[in-house]
Amino acid sequence: MKQKIILAVFLVFACGSIGFCQGWGSYTTTNSDILSDHVSAVAVDVYDRIYLGTTNSGLSFMQAYVWTNFTTSDSNLISNRIKALACDSNERVFIGTDVGLSMLDDSGWQTYTESNSDLTDNWIEAIVVDSYDIAWIGTHSGGLCSFDGTSWETFTVSNSGISSNRIGSLAVDGEGNIWVGTQDAGISVKSGDDWTTYDSENSLLMSDNINAIGPCPSGDLWVGTSNGLCVFRDGVWKDETSLLFDADVRAVLVDDFGFRWFGLRTGIVRFDGDSPVDYNSQLSNPYITSVAQGIRSVYFGSRDDGLLYFGYGVNLPPLMPDAPSGPAVGETDIALEFNSQSTDPEGSQLQYQFDWDDGSRSAWGSATQSHAFTSLGNYSVMVRARDAALNVSAFSKAHLVTIATGNRPPQAPTTPNGPELAYIGQTTQFSTSSYDPDGDDMEFMFDWGDGGQSDYGASSRTHVYNAEGAYSVKAKARDDRGKVSAWSAPASITVQRPNSAPSRPTDPSGPSSGVIDTQYTFMTSSQDPEGDDIYYLFDWGDGTDSGWGPSSASHAFKRIGTYEICVLAEDEYGAQSNWSGFHSIEIGGTPKPIIELGSVKSTYYLGDTIRLYGTLINDLEEMAVDVYIAAVLPGTTDLLFYPTFGTTPTPINLTLAAHSEFGPFYFFEFPIESHLPIGEYIFYGAIVSPGTQYEFLSELEMLTFDYAGDGKAY
Repeated sequence: MKQKIILAVFLVFACGSIGFCQGWGSYTTTNSDILSDHVSAVAVDVYDRIYLGTTNSGLSFMQAYVWTNFTTSDSNLISNRIKALACDSNERVFIGTDVGLSMLDDSGWQTYTESNSDLTDNWIEAIVVDSYDIAWIGTHSGGLCSFDGTSWETFTVSNSGISSNRIGSLAVDGEGNIWVGTQDAGISVKSGDDWTTYDSENSLLMSDNINAIGPCPSGDLWVGTSNGLCVFRDGVWKDETSLLFDADVRAVLVDDFGFRWFGLRTGIVRFDGDSPVDYNSQLSNPYITSVAQGIRSVYFGSRDDGLLYFGYGVNLPPLMPDAPSGPAVGETDIALEFNSQSTDPEGSQLQYQFDWDDGSRSAWGSATQSHAFTSLGNYSVMVRARDAALNVSAFSKAHLVTIATGNRPPQAPTTPNGPELAYIGQTTQFSTSSYDPDGDDMEFMFDWGDGGQSDYGASSRTHVYNAEGAYSVKAKARDDRGKVSAWSAPASITVQRPNSAPSRPTDPSGPSSGVIDTQYTFMTSSQDPEGDDIYYLFDWGDGTDSGWGPSSASHAFKRIGTYEICVLAEDEYGAQSNWSGFHSIEIGGTPKPIIELGSVKSTYYLGDTIRLYGTLINDLEEMAVDVYIAAVLPGTTDLLFYPTFGTTPTPINLTLAAHSEFGPFYFFEFPIESHLPIGEYIFYGAIVSPGTQYEFLSELEMLTFDYAGDGKAY
């Protein structure tokens, strides 16, 4: 085949009958003289002359960019409805129609039908010509016929091993076997006098209706059906539908450069043996009916878009290389040598790239290259060729290499075991383990997650972190013959800065005596070993504190007495000192009377009696006072004054005796006999001098409680 195409190229140069455009183009009734845009069949002869069969309009023929048309009205073509086309090396064109076979050669037209020949059915579906220029003709219902220009031979289910008389597609492989795609019974293969049938029951064929068959120079055979794509390789069927975006395959061609072309119901895909290319964006989803190879172009008949073609340009790619030759078995880490060969149509010097099937490819180089596989397994080695113009061939058929022995890598180590928390500058230690399937000695490398890695060594290693953060520690193993495992799963460690508590604060400094309700300021100090910010808490000795704040704080005491003040220090990271020593202050003066409001219950329900009480919390001389009680009910903002619960303040007149305690004294009792607003009730209480309604002697005290109705959820 390679010699044949090279010869054809030189003939084309001599006759000048082909263009050198690169990429996609088309011939339609708009831009050319073809008879119809409904192209049902296409063929190309050895001189690159194109024959185009239409659905109902006859035959178009192009030579030297000039189209000539043949119809039943201006020639001896038997029918304008052309179903199949094929050319042989003797410049004969076989034209299959719905009413018989027309043949055009140097002497003109000949017609063959059931009435004047051994043709078994006038409805012809497929034609292919073998290397002996014998035409094989598949009919709609009469089986298979062969015609050498003189004599006929027929093959039907009654006289041969063919599986059906309904033929849809034909192909001849590199060994001369005839592949017969039927419309209802799979594929029958004629090899000499023997027949073999493959169908959807005994193979991976997705359908018994075979639309197209494409032999490959590698020996593979590609089969398209309406339900998917298969390849027959080394006696084994494989489903390759995943290469396509549309499973309805209408035409298949493997060109001399090894590119697989698939014409689909909705477009075209090209496959180089490695990655498929979808051309739909360039072609607007054509419905492909047929395909044929020219010298510099591949031609596609379409249902509505005329004749489409892909041009390789002025420089053709190299032919598909031979399958690599080389050893079939090997061991890991031992280089194996492989060799291939290709031919360039223009005679260019070629470079080769091998795909080793282990995730790597060779650099472009000589036809002989070596590779060492690192893991056990089966590998399909392929190669492609590149010419001086950087045109690349398709990948060759694969050569299978089995790496069954050799050094196997250790297993990925266990997750490193070590601390989850450490401080900057602290020495940490992590350990791991692994298993080597060959029993080799191992050493380990740790990745500390901070940009550093250990050298290979023992399975337990130490590391010091110099910055705060969260780090992932992982390990890998290496055996004593250099095989390296995968990384382990990571372990997590959080590194913090070291932190010590502040020193014990100094005893608070400030006044040693004072009077009630007057603010006094006190100060202290402390030191933090790391220089962290320090916050201070003053305990005033009266049951209250300052809250965390600066080293000075102020406080007003409400009751007469002696108070012991101390202070606690805490740094910004929460480390606390010990309490300081005490500073005493004696508080005197005349206090304001203060009442503390209280409630018998925190939550009341329908039927309860609300009881509020007040307790005097200062020691006083006897004095007359007015007590005010006010409430804010749920959903309101107005103060309502007890006991009238009006908006006018109503005082309760009391006389406070020295050291008196009027509590529990029920200022307010109210049985809940009907629904009140449910929610939070807020009560306020204050003591004023008699007759001075708003000159408060005490601070305003507040009490809250909840009323929950009957306690049911509605």
